[in-house]
Amino acid sequence: MKTKILAIVLLFASFTFAQLNQANDTKKQTIDKTDFHARSGLYFSTGLTFGYEFLNNRAIEDYDEYHSTQKFLFDAWLIPFIEVRLGGYISNSVSFYGFFGIGFEKGVFEDSLHTDTGGWDKTTSATGMRMHFGLGAEFYPFKNKENPLSGLFFGLCSGLALENVTFPPDFLYSSSTFDNIFTRIETGYEWWFSTHWRIGVTINYTFGGFIETDPGFYDEATLITTSHTFGLTIRLAH
Repeated sequence: MKTKILAIVLLFASFTFAQLNQANDTKKQTIDKTDFHARSGLYFSTGLTFGYEFLNNRAIEDYDEYHSTQKFLFDAWLIPFIEVRLGGYISNSVSFYGFFGIGFEKGVFEDSLHTDTGGWDKTTSATGMRMHFGLGAEFYPFKNKENPLSGLFFGLCSGLALENVTFPPDFLYSSSTFDNIFTRIETGYEWWFSTHWRIGVTINYTFGGFIETDPGFYDEATLITTSHTFGLTIRLAH
């Protein structure tokens, strides 16, 4: 009789343990699908961008008896550009952040002047420095980590870029500025290597511009600035 009671107790205990174990496995799977590798809390990322930038300034004077256009062109490689982003996540689907970036460039500068009476066209090697800051957002459309596209994201940001180019001592002048208001669009993919950290790669395109009347070096001139940058970014994100 005692043996039968003991067998019933052991059978009941085994059944109870199996049910608890199954419940724990179900809970673990739920956590794996929803909370593990979730984008939540503090958003932080830092990245290195390698790319190519095209800067263009056009100073235009147009009077009844005089017409002139002076162009300043700077085509350069970013070597590289460093950017830091800080913000937060919302609903595991989007992040909002502020950003700051700084980097150096090396390339070719061209100064060309065309007027009614003549002009010039001069070229020299030059170095530049870009600093920018602003606000942006990233979107993560695929949240299920079992989906191969779960690491895909899209980004959009905008801000102010301060760009200064310096020349060798034997050039006509020492520096030129290409300050502009810019917008950047990007898409990338990230791989998780721990619970909260991931590494990724991003392809981005940045375009900017600014129009200034009477910029100071010409009376009543109009200065039109445009910029285009194509970049590849390697980044670390939390």
